[in-house]
Amino acid sequence: MKMLIVIGPQSREREIRDVLRARGARAFTEVPDVLGMGTTGAHLDTQAFPGRETLIFSVLNAEQFVAVIDGLSALKSRLYPDERLHAFAIPAEAVL
Repeated sequence: MKMLIVIGPQSREREIRDVLRARGARAFTEVPDVLGMGTTGAHLDTQAFPGRETLIFSVLNAEQFVAVIDGLSALKSRLYPDERLHAFAIPAEAVL
């Protein structure tokens, strides 16, 4: 299993959730109103650095993971030039 971490535009949170649901990810955690700064810019909800992001975590089996990444790649191809979508994966093991 892998934990998928998705960071994307707050305005696209519904589309990100739709990708997860449509590809079998039945459980996820969403953290709305995320502020931060990275190599692609800052989103600090200020006049100088406008915007907020959404952070979504989901633990997926191998089949779900591949399907979700395919869906997120398709979504990323439809973003506006100033929008960013990032996804990261780390191994996940249930301990409880």
